[in-house]
Amino acid sequence: GLNDSAERLFKTILSLFPEDKWSHRSLAVIAMRKGDSISCLTHIYKAVSGEQSITKHAPLLLLQAQALWSLGRYSESRTSIQNYIKIRGSRT
Repeated sequence: GLNDSAERLFKTILSLFPEDKWSHRSLAVIAMRKGDSISCLTHIYKAVSGEQSITKHAPLLLLQAQALWSLGRYSESRTSIQNYIKIRGSRT
């Protein structure tokens, strides 16, 4: 389906540009839709690696929380949600 096509596209982009953060963000979403929490987290970490601030990646914190929760890592999941709330609150 559409997710499979998108996944192939973003993997192709990464084969050419391994550090492409937007492809990692997109693959994180696709992985979570497929129920692959570990792959989701891997792509999230690659999407934010080297960043000084996660502020511009705030939506990824919610995705991270979902992936962590599904792996039974409840405390880390709550921390991700709390960080999201802090970031979003500071932008208003």
